[in-house]
Amino acid sequence: MEGYQIPSCRYSHGSSEPFYQYRVSANINENISAWSKRNVDVESIDVAGFPAAKFTLRGTQADCVVAVDVAENQSIEVQYTQTGLRSPELCPKSLQAAEMVMATLQTGK
Repeated sequence: MEGYQIPSCRYSHGSSEPFYQYRVSANINENISAWSKRNVDVESIDVAGFPAAKFTLRGTQADCVVAVDVAENQSIEVQYTQTGLRSPELCPKSLQAAEMVMATLQTGK
C-alpha cells in the first residue's frame, strides 16, 4: 500500500563504536507474503511457533529484516543494523531480536 505509515520503535547505540540500531515495526496492513512482491530474497523460517520470513535486499548483503505473521494481514518486522556488517552477520541479530519480541508479546505485558 502506497503512502501508509508503519508504527515502529528504534533503539540506537550511536555514542561509541560499534554503532548499531534495532527497529521493531508493527505492520498492520500486510503479512509476510507481501514481501515476496518486493526486490528481496526471501527465506521462510519459524519464530516462536509463528510463520516468519527472513528478507535481504536482492543482490546485496546490506540488510536483513525478519518479519513474523501475528494476525491476518498483520506482521511484526524486526531489523538490526550495524555499521560495517553485512547480512550474514546481521540476520542472526535480527532473528534473536524477533524471538525476544515474540516472547514478550506472548506474555501479554
